[in-house]
Amino acid sequence: MKIQKYKLEFIFKYKNDVEIDKNYFDEIREIMSQSTDKKNFKVKISKNISLNNNKWHRKRFLTDEEKIKKKINSLLNMYSKNNYEKITIDILKLKINNTLNLEYLVNMIIFKYKNDYKNDVWNYLIEKIIFSNINKWKLDDTYIAQRILNKVQDDFNKIIFYNIFFFYIYNLFIISFYKF
Repeated sequence: MKIQKYKLEFIFKYKNDVEIDKNYFDEIREIMSQSTDKKNFKVKISKNISLNNNKWHRKRFLTDEEKIKKKINSLLNMYSKNNYEKITIDILKLKINNTLNLEYLVNMIIFKYKNDYKNDVWNYLIEKIIFSNINKWKLDDTYIAQRILNKVQDDFNKIIFYNIFFFYIYNLFIISFYKF
């Protein structure tokens, strides 16, 4: 079978000459209405299903780090005014044993807090994390409160740097623009 490619000019030359029978659309509508909208169809599933490696499958989280990150994301995505107390307890029950996961938790909490700063339930979460888990998540001789403060300070320093940088660029262009 050979595929023929047509130029657009050739195709558009016949655009007004093509006529479609209106009954064609009625037939399509009738066929679609007879499809699976009825409740009298049955699906038969074979009992011998062989799994194949080339089929799509859900990713299996092999490492504990990936499991914890997935759990952190799911808990923080469910966090709202309706269930913040229950989710906070679930977050406090997480078994975080390494600094990477703890840093990930802190980064995600600060990220969610910055994007939803008008919602005061994030204050409750941060308060409970700081004061309820004082020694639980002390890894590498660093408390979780210190990690949160370091992350906030880093973000603040970035804002200050960008403001100074843009102020400098603005003044440089203003001076060069008004120079005669």
